Amino acid sequence: MNPNQVRQRGPLRNLFIHLAYRHGWRRPIFLATICGITPGAVHQALSKGSPKGIEAADLCLGDTRLRPKGVIDFIEKTENMNPNAWSRRFL
Repeated sequence: MNPNQVRQRGPLRNLFIHLAYRHGWRRPIFLATICGITPGAVHQALSKGSPKGIEAADLCLGDTRLRPKGVIDFIEKTENMNPNAWSRRFL
């Protein structure tokens, strides 16, 4: 999987938007920038309800074996910016 795939229309982008929102990324402008869409498109995606597989994606986020090297360092640096960070709940 390529991180740029969230910039393409489809189920992966929808899953990413819902997962990010669920884990504290509450500013649609940030999600829109990452996905290459408008904030309105983010709101539209969120209004459709959670996609199938979101619970499995949640479990994968908590499994450090599935993360590329360097991601843990990034999470540790950024979790201080978000008191509701998923790593505080799952790690």
